[in-house]
Amino acid sequence: MSTFGSQLKHYRSELKLSQPEFAEQVGIEQSYLSKLENDKSVPSNDTFRSILAALNLTICDFMQPLKHSVDKARLINVPDIEAWYKQQTNKQF
Repeated sequence: MSTFGSQLKHYRSELKLSQPEFAEQVGIEQSYLSKLENDKSVPSNDTFRSILAALNLTICDFMQPLKHSVDKARLINVPDIEAWYKQQTNKQF
């Protein structure tokens, strides 16, 4: 099952970007990116938006594989992600 970090690493790797290169694009430190990719930290809402912009993805594209993630309890601390999960729940009803 995917986690936020594994998803982030997957998309970064698809772009063939190193951690330092991607961190620079997002506007964060490489050490912080490493923590995100290793699921040791959860991004702020602004950082999450910067990540999506750097990956050129919508929140749905990025989050769909995480719909039933064990990470959900941690991820709902990010307002955009919390709203996305609520939207997905509403679609089911």
